[in-house]
Amino acid sequence: MGITALSLATRILILGAGREGISNYRFVRARYPNLPITIADESSAENLNTDFVAQLQNDLNATLITGPKAFDITPQFDIALKSPGIPPHLEPLRVAQKRGTRFITNMQLFFELVPHKQTIGVTGTKGKSTTTALIHHVLSQHLSDVRLLGNIGLPPLTVLESTPITSQTYFVIEMSSYQLHEFPYSPHIAVLQNIVPEHLTWHGSFEAYVDAKANITRHQSNNDLFLYNSDGEFPTKIANQSQAQKIGFGIRDGRCARQEQQLVFDDQILLSIDDVPLRGEFNLYNVMPALVIGKHFEMTTEQIAAAVRTFQPLAHRLEYVTTINGVEYYDDSLATVPEATVAALEGFRGRSIVLIAGGYDRGVDYTPLARGILNANIRCLILFPTTGNRIETAIHSLSHTKTPPIYHVDNMPDAVNLAARLSQSGDVVLMSPASASFNLFRDYADRSQQYKAAIAALQ
Repeated sequence: MGITALSLATRILILGAGREGISNYRFVRARYPNLPITIADESSAENLNTDFVAQLQNDLNATLITGPKAFDITPQFDIALKSPGIPPHLEPLRVAQKRGTRFITNMQLFFELVPHKQTIGVTGTKGKSTTTALIHHVLSQHLSDVRLLGNIGLPPLTVLESTPITSQTYFVIEMSSYQLHEFPYSPHIAVLQNIVPEHLTWHGSFEAYVDAKANITRHQSNNDLFLYNSDGEFPTKIANQSQAQKIGFGIRDGRCARQEQQLVFDDQILLSIDDVPLRGEFNLYNVMPALVIGKHFEMTTEQIAAAVRTFQPLAHRLEYVTTINGVEYYDDSLATVPEATVAALEGFRGRSIVLIAGGYDRGVDYTPLARGILNANIRCLILFPTTGNRIETAIHSLSHTKTPPIYHVDNMPDAVNLAARLSQSGDVVLMSPASASFNLFRDYADRSQQYKAAIAALQ
């Protein structure tokens, strides 16, 4: 429907002028040089990509509309290419859908254009970026053309525009719940990590969030392959309904699993845990799909192990920053849910930790984080608003006697300076927020950059 609809359009609306919006515009313009295109974004023009704004100013058939009411024009169009972060329940979009506007995404067009057998998709609440990068890294040691795309890489259509694809091209795609919402396709090889509550405001409920994730396998057939975290309740339920060939992986259960200090697949040893270049037991879940997919592509055990050993951890995911006065600083800015921060704490088991946490409130339960904090060796806790108060309340609801010292701050420099003052040689300062960033920072990357800048100022 997507490509056909574009070819019949007399004009088109692009919703969002960020990374995918720019990709959408360039894709359409390359194919339809004279088609009238309107681009709408709720930001001001000054906050958009300056090169893109300049390009639009030179396009006589392009119109840019910005500001809080920019999306109000949506019902006027028959076709709209929507960026994934824009909630479908916004009133102008709801009105447009009732009127008959067709919404298409960058990812949907991509799946319509590439051979199904050459797609590998990855989703889950946390770990999907590392899992995707590991699969890409392992396969790149064996195949001639493996492309990384989605949230972690380039927008899908941008990847298509860069270099011609062949029968030897494979795409490893990180797929978010936004992208999977009402998505009509599934990849040939689908990977599902565990699912915990996140993005509830966007989806409306946890059930709707899980339903979106299920699209990673919902449209697969028995000619496809579905890898799922068999230690997770919701991936297992989704797997039970999948029509694909299924392989479970997990630390406790699965065809790919941990056996003492080894990772095995169908009882064949593939990798020593000592060879995993990632901190924390939770990262074993991120490694396992790459092992299984490596075997699927007929890589030898030695090739797979060598590839995993050379993998470089991704930025903002338990990323080591520096050591100052014997104190190690780690950036885990992408830990935006409690479960991710709990996993990070477990990665430093036995170490004394100064934890910096808190941020934008998306209504998730902080009891698991409170329990993780009480079970860890926390020297002190430094909290941002607004979830900082909720985290403290959750801790006190579980214990009034063994709670660590708690401090509240309003900005990153104060947090880092306080952490430096309270920590001792041998400690870990861990910025792992268990929350989104939007109340104090532009995004998780901005939060990370401010953290690293504040650390640099200590030296």
